[in-house]
This record gives sequence, structure tokens and C-alpha cells, in this order.
Amino acid sequence: MRGSKHFTVVMVVAMLAVAMVPGAVGAASSDALQVGVTQDADTGDATVTVTRNETAVENATVVVESSGNYAGNGTYAAGTNGTVDLPNPQERVNATVTVTEGNNTTASSVVLVPLDESLDVSVEVDDANDTVVATVTQYGDAVEGASVMVNGTDYAGNGTYETDADGTVDLISPLQTVTVDVAAEHDGLTAETTVTLQGEVAAEDPFGQLVSSFVERLKDTGSDGPLGQAVSDFVTENNPGNADDKRPDHAGPQNGDDADDESDDDSSDESDDDDSGDDDSNGNGNGGGPPDHANN
Repeated sequence: MRGSKHFTVVMVVAMLAVAMVPGAVGAASSDALQVGVTQDADTGDATVTVTRNETAVENATVVVESSGNYAGNGTYAAGTNGTVDLPNPQERVNATVTVTEGNNTTASSVVLVPLDESLDVSVEVDDANDTVVATVTQYGDAVEGASVMVNGTDYAGNGTYETDADGTVDLISPLQTVTVDVAAEHDGLTAETTVTLQGEVAAEDPFGQLVSSFVERLKDTGSDGPLGQAVSDFVTENNPGNADDKRPDHAGPQNGDDADDESDDDSSDESDDDDSGDDDSNGNGNGGGPPDHANN
């Protein structure tokens, strides 16, 4: 019986402990503070928001600290909506925001960005769709209607585009590796980046492989005109044998054909000069020897 009573007591204690643990965890989590920091896309001003369980916390103490000379450094009390307003920074600032309310404290680190540097453009390769995606954001949010200018040597995706609701534009993946400059503009703000896009065909691969990849892409994406004409135009434009057609005159010949022609012309001229010299040295052109009257 004693062993049975002991077992019962242990079971009761264990049940009480299990019953108490969730309540303790719930109480602790319900007191936790959350802090968020956002920046306004029109002014660059920052807003600190203090909440608990998605409810604004009034009169929480907010301390802003940074290593730089930021005008927003200092101690504040959160307003009725749980917010504190901070000025637009003059330069990028690594700031720490510490919030205290009662016995609860939480901190968050954030990078504050000046308004004139707030636009950002990035480029990523979408292997699943075989495309290149350029994305324009401001303070981390997608920017719709931004202009995106793309420029790369021998890149078929060169041009000007406008971002969609997701702040993106789709560009074509290059057949050969190319370096591309991408610039974005929106409401007077600008951003730019340079990326190297890896092509399907390496520079040292045979020209025929490049043509084959081009044909396969046309089959996948379609062509505005006849397939054969598109392939013919591509070959004419990209054939390495046509390099001299684009070479400026002052650069001279790229291969030895022109040089050989000039050498042949020079040799011919020298031969003519030699023949002329022989005639002059032989007198009246009678084949050499003394004049006829000398034999009489």
C-alpha cells in the first residue's frame, strides 16, 4: 500500500507540473515586445513601431543608438499608436533600437538608408524559366512602373523596360556569356548594377554549336518570321568569318590575304622595273651587242 500511495503522489505532482508549464510559457510570450522599423518612400523618414500581441504599446521607452552622427539618436516615448518618428539619415546608418516597457526589453538592429540611395536594382538568373529577372525595390518593397535600361555588348536583350506589379522585368538568357549594365529610374531616383550572365555556349565551342542553340531557342520561343530567315540572319551577323566586315579601314587587314595581294603587286612592279632596266642597259632595244654598222 505504501508503494501505491507514493506512486499516486508522484503522478499527481507530474500532472500538476505538466498543467503548469503551458501556462507559464503562455504568460511569458504574451508579455514579449515586438519592434519594427520602416522608412517612408517619399521622405526617407523612419518609423519605429512597438507592439505586443499585435497591439500598440503606448509610452514604451525607445532608445536609438548608432556609431555615426545620426540626428535620430536619442531616447523617446512611444505615442498612443506605439510609434516613434525618426528623421531621414544623411548617410547609411547602422542603428540599434532598444525598447523597454515594464520589465520587458527587446532590441533590433537596422540599416537606415538615405532617400536618395533608397532605390535598388538586382539581377538574378531564373533557371526554371531560362530567363534573367531584373528586380527594382525601394526600402525592400517592389516598385511598379520603374524604367529599366539594359545594355550589353552583343546582348539580344538590350533595351528599355518597365517593371510590373512585382517590380520585375524578364530578360532573355544569353547564348554566350556577356557582361550587362542594368540601370533603373523611378521618381527621380536611380540605381545601377553590372552583372555577368553565363551563356549556354562557351566562347571556345564550335560556331555550329552556337547556331544549334539558337535554333533550339527559336523553336521554344517562336519567331516573328520564317525560321530559315531568322537562322540565316543570325549566322550572317555572328559568323566569325565576317569579322573583317566590321573592321575599320585604318586598322589594316586582319588576315594575310590582303597582305599577300599587296606583296604580289610589289613583286610585279619590281619585275617590271627590272625589265625596264634591262632594256635601258642594252641600248636601242636590239637585244644587246654592238650596233649593226659595227660589223660592216
